[in-house]
Amino acid sequence: MNALGPIDDIVWKLRAVSAADALPETVRTRANRLIDQLTAPVRVALVGLPCRERMDLFRALAGEAAPEEHDFSIPLELHFAPQETCEITLLDGTVRTIEGRFSPEKYMDAVFVSFGHPAPILERISLLDVAADAAPHQQRAAISWAMSRTDIALWVSPKFTESELRIWETVPDQMMDHAYLVLTGSADGPDRVALQDRALAMAKHFKTEFLDVLPIGFETDHGKQVLATEGVQALVDRIRRHSDAGRRADADGALFFLKSVDPSHVRAAAPAPAAPEPAAPVAEPEEPDEIMELYARAFTYLRDRGGALLSDIRAEDAPDPAHVLAHCGETLSALSEMLTDADQEPTTGLTALANTLSEAEELLILLELEPGTAPAVDAASLLLQLRRDFESRLAA
Repeated sequence: MNALGPIDDIVWKLRAVSAADALPETVRTRANRLIDQLTAPVRVALVGLPCRERMDLFRALAGEAAPEEHDFSIPLELHFAPQETCEITLLDGTVRTIEGRFSPEKYMDAVFVSFGHPAPILERISLLDVAADAAPHQQRAAISWAMSRTDIALWVSPKFTESELRIWETVPDQMMDHAYLVLTGSADGPDRVALQDRALAMAKHFKTEFLDVLPIGFETDHGKQVLATEGVQALVDRIRRHSDAGRRADADGALFFLKSVDPSHVRAAAPAPAAPEPAAPVAEPEEPDEIMELYARAFTYLRDRGGALLSDIRAEDAPDPAHVLAHCGETLSALSEMLTDADQEPTTGLTALANTLSEAEELLILLELEPGTAPAVDAASLLLQLRRDFESRLAA
């Protein structure tokens, strides 16, 4: 599905919705959540058994923002901030802001450290090192804790043993769908090709557990082992591509949300940029009677389906989001079949409507992947917008 405009333009429109006091609070809250989805840095978590390779990769990704003295013995978050900050969470749940560098010896009861740094890369990517003991139960607990803080997970390992696989197999499929296995090893001489071959073989073997297996080699530089720059850059590129795909999906969802908002409540919230004088309107060709009858049948069907959904929701104390999504999916499928089966010459309006339904079905697939109740609300709003579309065509 193609976005109808740049993401910056979509965010501008969402901010106008957020500022529109005439709109319901739920609508403005949804707009704010979409703004966060489209503008927040992608959250990358490094997980796996304790190893030097993971610490080195974290420092390589962080660049100048990497904390110099941190020993990676407790979870560490690195995010963008206008100036350097450091917050620590203590064992009793107390959160304390400290000045200067964090010292593990000074804060023995610290369980989490969050660093803020003005490095430009952190405006696009925030990092989380999920430090935990090697014990399987400790690893599972740490990964479970990290899920709510993670968009993309990187399991870093020089071998990825059977014991590591058993730990990883316990994580939800939702995380596996956004995870890479980073395979480390020597990249000196012939070892580079061997590392790449191992990664290719493991990618085929673990194709359901990870999106891909990415090799990152260590090279000898003045007697020291350092991560190969091209391997780190390739990883960053993959993270960005995966993040961009998610942004595009979020942008498509935001566009449908914006279509469901009454524009008369939004225009005063944020004046539009100056535009040239509009050209004289061109009259739309009249639709044949057969097409208008098709619109009427579709509108009646949407009205009846909406009424049935409303009755189901009112009959339940806590409506099931899955039921709402399924009802909306069945409705869209039936509408598409109605348009496809109609033995009519395609008109401009009919073609546009068919494209809108196709986009709506694609969006519904994305909504089904999201957790919580918000996707069900968006799906119901989508049907309402389609009903308004058919209604406006009948009134034209």
